[in-house]
Amino acid sequence: MKWEFEEYKEDSTRQDSSSDKFFKEASESDSLIREFIQNSLDASNNSEAVKVVINEQFLNKKELKDFLTNLEPHLEECEIQAHKDQKKVKFIILEDFNTKGLEGKNKANFFKADNITNKREGGGSHGIGKAVFLAVSKIKTFFGYSVFDNNQSIFQGRAVLKSHSIGKYEYRPYGNLKIRVENYTDFISTLFKRKKTEKGLSVAIPYCDDIKIEDIKQSCLNQFYISIINEKLEIEIGDDKINKNTILDYTDSPKVSLAMDYETSDRTKKYSIKKDDWKNLKFPELTTDLIEQNSSFFLSFEIELPINQGASEKGKAILLIKKEEENNDKSQPIDFWRDNLLITEAISKGKKQRGYSAIFIISDNPLSRLLRALEDPGHTRWQTGSIKPEVKEKYKNIRKLVDFVKRLPVEFIRQIKYRPMEQDSHFFSDYFPDVSSFGKKQTKEGSSDSHKGNKPSIIPEEPQFQNFVYKPHKKGDVDRP
Repeated sequence: MKWEFEEYKEDSTRQDSSSDKFFKEASESDSLIREFIQNSLDASNNSEAVKVVINEQFLNKKELKDFLTNLEPHLEECEIQAHKDQKKVKFIILEDFNTKGLEGKNKANFFKADNITNKREGGGSHGIGKAVFLAVSKIKTFFGYSVFDNNQSIFQGRAVLKSHSIGKYEYRPYGNLKIRVENYTDFISTLFKRKKTEKGLSVAIPYCDDIKIEDIKQSCLNQFYISIINEKLEIEIGDDKINKNTILDYTDSPKVSLAMDYETSDRTKKYSIKKDDWKNLKFPELTTDLIEQNSSFFLSFEIELPINQGASEKGKAILLIKKEEENNDKSQPIDFWRDNLLITEAISKGKKQRGYSAIFIISDNPLSRLLRALEDPGHTRWQTGSIKPEVKEKYKNIRKLVDFVKRLPVEFIRQIKYRPMEQDSHFFSDYFPDVSSFGKKQTKEGSSDSHKGNKPSIIPEEPQFQNFVYKPHKKGDVDRP
């Protein structure tokens, strides 16, 4: 076996990879789990829940001699010294089951392509997600093993360093190691749990020293609790098995409890959102009775998406809101989910709500597909500053629609927090008399005709008063009482 780095030609453009910069915002464990599990869910065989197995292993350097020795000169030239002083190598192992494995062009793209993808559906579309496997390795290297159709298998190594020279040769940053599966079956069985007849993908990341298994567990719970509750995902981390039946044993998160409540609750109310509503930021209102009778709200929305040619599309979403116990008054961000992926920066940090949990789920419909097209490579936010031409050609008023979607949960929480004051006609009657009967001439039949300038012919014995409802003023509102 030999690591192969392509040589630069005399007239070649020199360039290093910058893909890992897209994973700087989140923690290493969050970025790693988001990428691996997202790809696993996208590759589901749809017959049963995707199963993800995560472990850590420590191997002696002697066991890795065939896999790392030829790589060391390239590491040294790139001033990577992490592997020098350690007697054992820590691996993080991630495996998925009940998936299709790497098929067709996905095999080549996974191990050799940078910023190239064959995916058109699912969570990723930029071709750089796998860079996170390199980013969390101290030697910028990972190994992948996949079983796919007819029990075919592939085992390769991937390293992305930087442009470097060894002797008179100058090398590109990308290194590849092809391994004959039949020659290393014992090593494969030591490293991975996958059997040679089980389809799926296994990834082994060496020198993954800064990530702890407990951190990975919390990342799984925080980033994929909806998928677990919806029985699309099961996770094994060491001896722990996390699924819909056990998830509450591993977390006391209010969001997880809220999502569990939704599974067994009636849907409270449905709203139809027309174009003029979201263009003018006109949000539906909760009734006073609904607010008084419920501490949890499960609201469904159908949102109109006007397109440039043809009939409007319909996007669907579900909003879950729950008031927390009185002793839990911490500010919490609203969780936005697009399909099975948590979009962590979909709403600004200034929009946290004190004393309430909220989840906004947009899944498997035209709205979720539009939002996916607006996501950054890390799938952490919806960007409307620079929109792809093909998206702009299809949809109208994209920025206003996204702004409406991001603000909608906040507006409903505000309605709950600032519920209408109880009407008190005795209080308001002193200040706001009803003048609707003034200035009218009463006819013999008891009906009235309005005449400009006429004095009232009848003043009611008990004046009628308008209904007044307290509505708190919001920043940006115009002419709101």
